[in-house]
Amino acid sequence: MLRIAVIDDDETEVEIWRILQERYFQTIIDVTVFQDIETAIEDIRANHYDLVIVDNFIPPHQTAKFALNCLKNIQFKGRVIVFSNTDIADLGSMLGHNVEAELFSKQDFMAILQMRNFVETVIIGSETMSASASA
Repeated sequence: MLRIAVIDDDETEVEIWRILQERYFQTIIDVTVFQDIETAIEDIRANHYDLVIVDNFIPPHQTAKFALNCLKNIQFKGRVIVFSNTDIADLGSMLGHNVEAELFSKQDFMAILQMRNFVETVIIGSETMSASASA
């Protein structure tokens, strides 16, 4: 089972992640939601996660850039996705051009569908291929 950490302070979005796991992904992923970066980083350091999804801004003054730096400091090796209410190009500029994360816009409802497609095709597909190769 794939483990995903979601760092997001918005109660509505936290509920969306819980619903997605319960209704669509319950047998293939385990989603843990954190509403602050410090708690998330402690848990990510202590436990294995395949993917971390980060909101672009987590009050009071924390940004995705801060979270990405924390993940880099603990040498997180999984994939990272940043969700944002801002334009993707603006987000890329804010985070810097050398950021090792995939960027998605929250404004676009398709982002959730893209995430589902991403999990099914990229993550699960690569896990299936790895299992086939090692068999």
